[in-house]
Amino acid sequence: MNRNSLRNNPELLEQFFQWICEERKRRLFTHTTMGVVDLLDSPAKVKKRQTTTAKRIARLANDPHRKELEEKITKTFPELAEI
Repeated sequence: MNRNSLRNNPELLEQFFQWICEERKRRLFTHTTMGVVDLLDSPAKVKKRQTTTAKRIARLANDPHRKELEEKITKTFPELAEI
């Protein structure tokens, strides 16, 4: 779909927007974004960045200090456990 097609037929914008959403969903498996570069960079570059991010998220999830803090928060604010 090129720029002139979109200019000449605005109804294509919805289809184009759907493609953008699907492509972002396919590329962003960590559900984090770097903005528009997630669509402009090559899929390989985005995958590398997402893989690095996934590793960082995993390290944070397993951090003992974070777990201690979450336990303290749960004890202090038990009503937050349901959120």
